Amino acid sequence: MKNLRLFLSLSLALILISGILSTSAFAVIDTYGDGESVDKAVLTGNQVVATPYTPELKICANKGNWQKYAENSVEGITDCTAEYISVDVRLTKDGVPVLMADETLDRMCIDAEGNTVTGLVSDKTYEEISKYFLRYANGGELAKKSNYPVASLKDALNAIDDGNTLIIDVSVDDLGKVAGIVENEEKLGKVLFRLTDAKSRDVASIVTKNQRFANLIIPQYNGNIIFSANSLIDNAAETKLNIVKVGTKNRNGVVLYDSYTAQFKENKIMAMFSMVDEYAADRKDDVTGWDNVISHGYSIIETDYPELLARYIESTDELKGDLRSLVEMCEDYLKGEYSSESLKEFTSAYNTAKAYVDGVASQSQLSAAFYDLSEAYSCLEKASPDEVAGKFTFSVGRLIAAVLCGGAFVASQIYLYKKRKK
Repeated sequence: MKNLRLFLSLSLALILISGILSTSAFAVIDTYGDGESVDKAVLTGNQVVATPYTPELKICANKGNWQKYAENSVEGITDCTAEYISVDVRLTKDGVPVLMADETLDRMCIDAEGNTVTGLVSDKTYEEISKYFLRYANGGELAKKSNYPVASLKDALNAIDDGNTLIIDVSVDDLGKVAGIVENEEKLGKVLFRLTDAKSRDVASIVTKNQRFANLIIPQYNGNIIFSANSLIDNAAETKLNIVKVGTKNRNGVVLYDSYTAQFKENKIMAMFSMVDEYAADRKDDVTGWDNVISHGYSIIETDYPELLARYIESTDELKGDLRSLVEMCEDYLKGEYSSESLKEFTSAYNTAKAYVDGVASQSQLSAAFYDLSEAYSCLEKASPDEVAGKFTFSVGRLIAAVLCGGAFVASQIYLYKKRKK
């Protein structure tokens, strides 16, 4: 009995210790700046509806339409037709989230008198920062002062409309505070969180603990290890995440293999590829780069040139419409009596074109598929009489012959069996 009590006491102690450790492990993601829990922000109210999977090409405008205005400005968000707009969020000294990519204010900020502003965002109060103005475009010493003040997260949330989703780049430490403000502004259905310092397995832990995050977090993997890249897909599928961000520094990295990107469609996951960071696989943020990345299966492109990418997608959609019409026309010819070689080429071209029509495809893929299917269709040849005669078709006579052959085979087996036994 004494041993039993000792065993139970040790078991209880282990349970308590493991509970403490697990609480500590989530402490960094479960607290707002004021000590409130993430659960209060993301587990109250109705479940946020998941972003539906679609194979259509989408645009993510990096820092808004900064080529025309200033990066991370309200004006750059308002005048942007991209489906997704990514912004960077940092906390001021008094815990107010503002839109700023750098830890410092040096590159982007200037005061009312035109003087360069220096220092950390975290060392300034919101009242101080709100008096500064952004430099045009992506800033720098030569960029002039704009009339756009530094935007708060609340300003950005109020700037998005029904056609936009705001992707908030935020650290794990600041997630709780930022999520609380998003909920208070009743914008949880209009944002996604992209954690800048979390691995995919960490994201899976966050989502598992806070189920409403399942629709709101974009996990990412930037590398060239196939096991880690597959882990991203597995974790996203298991936790029902809808979008992942993938990148690599390797021009021919594993995340560009067709066998890998095929998993996006299989698991109904939309995959984002950023052309604006060091993990763009040495592709340029232009038509050639977009076409190449899309041809590898990525359907969301993060770009500094959203208006140009919009034109590319518009012309791509027109090509897809033309190819769809050709595919529908060719359906009637799949069962015709044509020579085996010409029918084989025609069927192959048709299947490729059909896959592009129903999935993600680049302009170069659609153009090539249209040409190949058109050529294969025009080269269809009627089968020769011998080929037609050689093709098997069901008839009453052939069915009777098959039954008689089967009966004769069974009878011969019985006869041989009896003969061997005798």
